Amino acid sequence: MQVTDFKPTKLSLLTLLIASMLILMGGAAVAPALPEIGMVFPQYDSFVINLIISLPSLAIVLAGLVIGALADRLGKVRVLLVSLALFGVAGVSGYFINDIPTLLVGRFFVGFGIAGISCCCTALVAEYYSGPERVKVLGYQAAAMGIGALVLELSGGFLAGFGWHYPFLIYGLGFLLFLLALVSLREPVHIGSEQGDVVTEHRTDKGLVAFSYAVIFVAMLLMFLYPSKLPEYMKVELGSSTTVTGLMLGVTGICNALASVAHNHICHSVRETVIMTVGFLFIGFCVPFFILEPSYVTITIAAVMMGIGLGLITPAVLNVLAENSTPSTSGRIMGGYSTCFYMGQFLSTFLIAGFISVYGGLCDTVFVTVCALGFVMALVCGVVSMTKGRASSV
Repeated sequence: MQVTDFKPTKLSLLTLLIASMLILMGGAAVAPALPEIGMVFPQYDSFVINLIISLPSLAIVLAGLVIGALADRLGKVRVLLVSLALFGVAGVSGYFINDIPTLLVGRFFVGFGIAGISCCCTALVAEYYSGPERVKVLGYQAAAMGIGALVLELSGGFLAGFGWHYPFLIYGLGFLLFLLALVSLREPVHIGSEQGDVVTEHRTDKGLVAFSYAVIFVAMLLMFLYPSKLPEYMKVELGSSTTVTGLMLGVTGICNALASVAHNHICHSVRETVIMTVGFLFIGFCVPFFILEPSYVTITIAAVMMGIGLGLITPAVLNVLAENSTPSTSGRIMGGYSTCFYMGQFLSTFLIAGFISVYGGLCDTVFVTVCALGFVMALVCGVVSMTKGRASSV
């Protein structure tokens, strides 16, 4: 879609993939430290303490589109460098802070940093690469996001054993990524742009872009509902330890990553909307395994299917958005993606609270409802796929 005089190197790709691992890092790294933070600051209720996790997502929802527009205007690499620096400074500041209000301010700025990292990394992938190579890299990026969340949760849990301040040091990765980006990334330059020539840009299918936003919103809603209630479900039904539940979440993360990488081999013969349909069907078919008598076998099968479903959906959405991005709009389009991505994560907290108030916190009801929503979305994606298929054949 864009021709540039800069050819991304392997270091460029590595930088973008490692930076993508930070996209789900808003709350993952410090989540294991929340119980100790609550004990250290007993004057604050659980809602305020949980804002340490949710505030970055709220900041991304509020700032995603604005930062995406700034990236189109000022340059994706420039905005990415500023975002990485902000991510590192605001994130590591939690190690030195000893009061909750100031800590929450820092968490809010972490969200601004992640918003810039998310939209700029994906926009740069869309502009640096094209055709089958771009599809492959977007699959790698989706896999990196899933693996990053898993690794950072484990790292945060390990560091939390030394004290609640220590997990905040993980955000120092932003400084390393800043240096890597400075060395390996360059702003894409359009051939002819300096001579004042008009660069031809393909037409954006706004309806398909809006549909992709809705898909990633629902997918992230499901993605964060599932791990938030699985530990409680396994503890109540099977008496599982935190180690076992962590292993089960790891199974989901690994399957997510493998399905994302496999997307490159699937999409050449299947439309992206069909892949989204299949992804939601995988999630929907988890329903029977939460209705049956709970066992490690049924939960493992459900974890595998959930991971595969989410792993199919994310790169399919990214590829649709990349195909509909132009050099002058990629920042805004990917900023919209970041906004919807994190809106699903942020609202999942309130949806869980609604389930608890209505059903008394019955985990099996949550999972059955989540998976049933997968069937609904599969139907919607199927209809869109058939509609787009007929339109393209005319």
